[in-house]
Amino acid sequence: MMKKWKTWSLKDKRLRLFYDYVPLDHTLLVNQWALTDGGIIGRNKKGEVKEGYFSSLFFDGEKCYHLERVRLVCSSNNESEYSAVIDTMMAIVDHYNFDRINMPKGIVIYTDSKLVVNQINNKWRVKAENLINFYKAAHQLSNEWRFKLTWVSGKIVKEVLGH
Repeated sequence: MMKKWKTWSLKDKRLRLFYDYVPLDHTLLVNQWALTDGGIIGRNKKGEVKEGYFSSLFFDGEKCYHLERVRLVCSSNNESEYSAVIDTMMAIVDHYNFDRINMPKGIVIYTDSKLVVNQINNKWRVKAENLINFYKAAHQLSNEWRFKLTWVSGKIVKEVLGH
């Protein structure tokens, strides 16, 4: 079972920032959404990535939840971005107790990784061998649970998630 989400107040400044930045286009902004980011936090003496992190916000239409994880095993920033999306999807599915009937369809996941969004949406090919398994996992989850991935500016991610 995934680590449980921490609840954020709907009056939280960072949540209001998200709504200030994202245009209220009802074709994009739905009642249930997530904002996620991943990155690297350390390198060894050879310059190789030691570990990564991810942070996500999830709004289920009533409450806003925050989830963070550090010490992801990854060898690149793109792997960390993929891990963030995959872990966020899995945590949302877990939030709805793996119930296909009651889980809303089309939950939008916003991320600042154009690579991840365009690969999962089949607009770009996956060229890097180290990303193929990440792509397969994310693509399968996206299709199976009907998530929609949308790119959002890194400025929004930094303002809202704080990194």
